[in-house]
Amino acid sequence: MFSGNGATVSKMGLNPHCGGCVLAVPTAVWDSWQPHLGKPPLRSLGRGFFMLGRTGRPRTPARARAPCARIYVFEPDSHSAVTPSPLKVQRVILTDAESLAHHALQVAPDAAVGTGGLIELLPQRIRTRLTQWWPDFGA
Repeated sequence: MFSGNGATVSKMGLNPHCGGCVLAVPTAVWDSWQPHLGKPPLRSLGRGFFMLGRTGRPRTPARARAPCARIYVFEPDSHSAVTPSPLKVQRVILTDAESLAHHALQVAPDAAVGTGGLIELLPQRIRTRLTQWWPDFGA
């Protein structure tokens, strides 16, 4: 039933018979997701735990329980003599499907098309790269 995205996995955790959902990704994968989520701020809860939520939402009975999804961000311990290398959890991110969808489908697109966003900067980046190969282009 895994469709390949964290939001779908997290929604499965909303079922009252489910204790929650877990997604484990290497640090490089988590880092590559940041632009697609609008680089959301993570609120530190201490001891390697973080919260990825939405600010400004009223607390409703449906969201009264703790976030039902965890994202484990890990790295293999390359200094370990044990094979296979044990995994070192860098952070545990508590979230829910609604928050992931909000960041991916609202925050990130708004940042891309807003003032100074990626779309606004695209023509300038193209000109800069073309000028490196064709110096007269920039003149």
